[in-house]
Amino acid sequence: HILEHGRTARLDIDYAIFQPDLRERCQVVLALHKDGIEDVCRYITRDLVFDAGQRSRGTIRLTVPRLTLTDGSYAVTVMIAKEGYYDTDQAVFYSINPSVYCCVSRLFDVSVVGSGLIGKGTRHVLDARWTLR
Repeated sequence: HILEHGRTARLDIDYAIFQPDLRERCQVVLALHKDGIEDVCRYITRDLVFDAGQRSRGTIRLTVPRLTLTDGSYAVTVMIAKEGYYDTDQAVFYSINPSVYCCVSRLFDVSVVGSGLIGKGTRHVLDARWTLR
């Protein structure tokens, strides 16, 4: 998988709900690990309502309007957790925490290309509003 710096990036994640009474705003996280090791960024949503009674299977789509990561290889981790999981301290490690419904670490790798000279030696090149006065 090759992604271009500065361009739109998209990931589709198929899911299935096996708990028939589940109806909540699960927290879905995608983490990117530079060279498979360093956790350099995370994307999270708290807004998707998962309702087993309405749709027990489907696809979660993450769209990054402008990818700010710089050139390199990144491992992708996906985690789906109970509503509020990331909003409170957790006493139990995530891999054995019953509030974590699914976690697939380093599922696949993506390569980011095209950041050029400005991307050398940094993890992100970010946008900002600049003005002259």
